[in-house]
Amino acid sequence: MGQPVRPDVTEADVEIKDADDLTVLYRKRAKVLKLAPDHHTEQAFKQLLGSCQQIVETLGALRNKLGDAHSSGPKRARPLPRHAELAVNLSGTMATFLVSTWGARQTEKVQTVFVEN
Repeated sequence: MGQPVRPDVTEADVEIKDADDLTVLYRKRAKVLKLAPDHHTEQAFKQLLGSCQQIVETLGALRNKLGDAHSSGPKRARPLPRHAELAVNLSGTMATFLVSTWGARQTEKVQTVFVEN
């Protein structure tokens, strides 16, 4: 099986730490990819990208609170299948968008180098 595509935050001289959680990693990547809401002036894009940020934060919180990697505790909430499906689909959509944007930025870099030479 091939290696997964992993756009690396370090390629943009952004320090990542072992302690960085999903929210911190997303914010660092969003900044590099110019997906942070404050990179845009159009209110609709600011709002949409802010919502993307909230989705990532919420997915991280769900994973930490409801995931099976942690102790279940005495009264752990159990998501219904439709909630799990929503979380999986949102995760896939966000991952696809990030990789697509990363690819577009790489193409822009190559075109800029080509035009400059």
